[in-house]
Amino acid sequence: MDSLFGKVIWIGREPQKSRLLLAVKSGDGIKTATIGDYGCVSNCVSCCKPNEDTAHCKITMGQDGTMIIHNLKPQNVTYVNGLEVDVKKLSNQCKVTLGKDKYPIDIEQITEAVRNIVGYSISHLEKVWEDYDNALYRLQKRQKNLGLIKSLYMPCTVLTGLIGYVFKSIGVESSNTLENISMGLYVIAAIVLFYGLYRTITDRSIEDRKLLDKKFQEDYVCPKCKHFLGVRPYKILRQDEFCQYNKCKWAE
Repeated sequence: MDSLFGKVIWIGREPQKSRLLLAVKSGDGIKTATIGDYGCVSNCVSCCKPNEDTAHCKITMGQDGTMIIHNLKPQNVTYVNGLEVDVKKLSNQCKVTLGKDKYPIDIEQITEAVRNIVGYSISHLEKVWEDYDNALYRLQKRQKNLGLIKSLYMPCTVLTGLIGYVFKSIGVESSNTLENISMGLYVIAAIVLFYGLYRTITDRSIEDRKLLDKKFQEDYVCPKCKHFLGVRPYKILRQDEFCQYNKCKWAE
């Protein structure tokens, strides 16, 4: 799940330095980020004061990823694709401008900046790891069972010779019972041998392992830089607070 789902992003002018100020409330308080140089935002954009719950506008993020922008005061004025709005559903492609001077803001840049302060969610990687670990266990178990089947041929042939030796040692040179037992064991040994050969020829453990590793390496990645995070269990990975490659913070 995206770390922004369920969040509210407050947007407005930074009071002292007139940059674009973004604020979002999280579990440990209010976190802020700024975009642009000092003085880049004109006075037509209302100030963002998160402690007072005031701003020019806000964007609410739904649990399904939908974005809705709200103009917070009639005098603020917010435009989406050139039209003045009070409440409007957004996409990253929407052109949003603020105030009478129509100061432009980039929705994708804003959401990326907020992710950097609240962190990137990696909770979905828990299922990725569990699926990989379970699939790997089934694959290893299948290989173990195949090895067990192949190993049964030798005991069958040894047991056949051993029974013949026992019968001879007690003075039984030939009998229908001995022949039947020997024949039965030879048949079992032959079945095991050919079944083991068939399973070996048709076994796709190597190909399946290759595909399994490939999919895991594609999915078990940092949500920001997409770098493979290595073969570390999710519980161990979660002990880190940030990505070891680009140092982006991970959401709690």
